[in-house]
Amino acid sequence: MTYSKIAGLVVLTIAATSYPAMADMYAPSHTCVQPIKPYEFNDNDEVAMFNDAVSEYKQCISAFADEQNQTAAVHRSAADEAIDEWNTFLDDNDLN
Repeated sequence: MTYSKIAGLVVLTIAATSYPAMADMYAPSHTCVQPIKPYEFNDNDEVAMFNDAVSEYKQCISAFADEQNQTAAVHRSAADEAIDEWNTFLDDNDLN
């Protein structure tokens, strides 16, 4: 094997083993805009616009939280499946 092939293999191995460790380094954040409540409202239209903005903010936060909870459920399921596989391996090989 030539030096360049060995170097390429080493780089590929390092990249492949470090990628899973970096997978959870990024935590998403929402892009919802928090409405600013005025010191006082001048008329009912301003009150209605503020209430609409509050509703939109709540809907945005709820949608973000739901999406994150669904993603977390997928990860929990993957972890549970891995544990089940490990337990099955132990049982199948009389290692318990």
